[in-house]
Amino acid sequence: MSFRRKHRLRNDVPTAGDISPTGGKQWDEQAALKHFLGRDVPEALELLREHFECYQEDLMFMGRRGFEYYLEAVWLYVQEWTDDDFGWYEGYLFSLMEQRVDMELANDFDKKHYQIPPEEMAANPHARALREHCIAELKRMAAAGGTKWLAPHELQERLERWRRLF
Repeated sequence: MSFRRKHRLRNDVPTAGDISPTGGKQWDEQAALKHFLGRDVPEALELLREHFECYQEDLMFMGRRGFEYYLEAVWLYVQEWTDDDFGWYEGYLFSLMEQRVDMELANDFDKKHYQIPPEEMAANPHARALREHCIAELKRMAAAGGTKWLAPHELQERLERWRRLF
């Protein structure tokens, strides 16, 4: 079944099992349940606006179905970023995406059942849009001579990380 068809069929707000596949046995999943259970995409977007660093951690450790559902809220939020926001939050976003596709990281955190293979992440339209947006923004900022936070060579390094992600 294609990603789009599966996504359309499962467009409902995630259940507790979608957010916490271990039934709340993991502390990180408990936090994700507390913050996200029962929230739709617009409500999740409000959470991200409130404190992205905190809630990206929940997304990092929630079940795959919950993550895939709330990735739309992440995409909507990232589109709102100013250059300063981008310079500050891009690293958090990269860590979130990297942990979901990197099997070694998933094993390090004993979360291998949450890992999303790179080819499946690439098939997710929101993940793909996030990746392409970050690449375009990093290219633009590097071409402009950097930012107050990042020199052009640092932007170039971050650009290469995003290109290799999936």
